[in-house]
Amino acid sequence: MNRISSALTELRKMEAAALEKSTLHSFHPLIKLILTVVFIAFVVSMHRYDIKSLLLLGVYPVALFALGQLAWPDAWRRLKYILPFVACVGILNPFFDTQIINVCGHEIRAGFVSLLTLFMKGLLTVLVTYALIASTSIEKICYALSVIRVPKLIITQVLLTYRYLHLLLEEANRITQAYELRAPSASGIAVSEWGSLIGKFLLRSVDRAEQVYSSMLLRGFSGDFTHCGMRVHIKATDLLFLGFWILFFVFVKIYNSAF
Repeated sequence: MNRISSALTELRKMEAAALEKSTLHSFHPLIKLILTVVFIAFVVSMHRYDIKSLLLLGVYPVALFALGQLAWPDAWRRLKYILPFVACVGILNPFFDTQIINVCGHEIRAGFVSLLTLFMKGLLTVLVTYALIASTSIEKICYALSVIRVPKLIITQVLLTYRYLHLLLEEANRITQAYELRAPSASGIAVSEWGSLIGKFLLRSVDRAEQVYSSMLLRGFSGDFTHCGMRVHIKATDLLFLGFWILFFVFVKIYNSAF
């Protein structure tokens, strides 16, 4: 299986995971979206040397994975390519931040601590984003955006971009497989063929896009994907879930300021 096929398979697995049934999946998409944004804001606002507060905030993604019955190995397999980039952002911190600070009774160079906290911030934000995507379909996310009055044009753009991503990957996969069948001994696509294949890929993608748009018009599309055919009411459990975690984030922030 080539990389394009693998990416297409992973995308389909993520969509299937978003349609599963669990406690996390049952919460209102707007509640999960608000908590994700608020959590990221709290994580980013933490001091660069504050490891304790970040460890406390780590309870939230752990709870999400437990409530959503999400597999940690699956998350790690999808995120292991992102985390090295997060670590590289602060790789030079130990060389520039040379002051010595006391951490749990041990004197450590501040640059190493700031590098660790930066990595933890990246890890936490990516984990909660993954939990949101793995427990909420793109249609529900767009519905949540419509509830908070995000412009319809932006919602439609987000939804169609995500949907057309499937078409692009499928067309690229067909072209790649066709080339591999015609040149089975080749280790990859020859550089001399890149131009023609990209041109064919573009033309076929445009044709598919026109077919999809024609189908949308035949089904009554009028330029509005605002509600995506759903009306979800916020329940008392949704508000309790939101209130509990907001209070928890505030407590961690106050604890950080007090101690």
